[in-house]
Amino acid sequence: MLSHATFIAIIVSKENYNSLTQDLAKYQTAENDFKTINWKYFYPFNQPRTEFSTGDIVMFAGKFIVENLEQYVTVSSICVIATGDPEQVFEANEIPLSTPHCMFLVQITCEQKEIGEST
Repeated sequence: MLSHATFIAIIVSKENYNSLTQDLAKYQTAENDFKTINWKYFYPFNQPRTEFSTGDIVMFAGKFIVENLEQYVTVSSICVIATGDPEQVFEANEIPLSTPHCMFLVQITCEQKEIGEST
């Protein structure tokens, strides 16, 4: 299932390639309840890309996919909220609570019905 999602996450790990960067992030749905998500950020063509590092808190917006109970996001927009310090780790209470806000496209087909007179 595919949808659009926006949420805040902390970058757990990051691997860079020629045309993309990817790996794992975590978002906090309730106090000390973190969910792991796989992410991919394809570098935009002819536009500056957003630079971020492991340990940064970011807002992701992109295509949200659930496959075999695993969560994935193909990121189209990133906003760095807080930059991580390699010598200091964010405490759980410093990471905003966030649940992916998803929009799903639904199409329903059914037989047309005639509408009677309105009053």
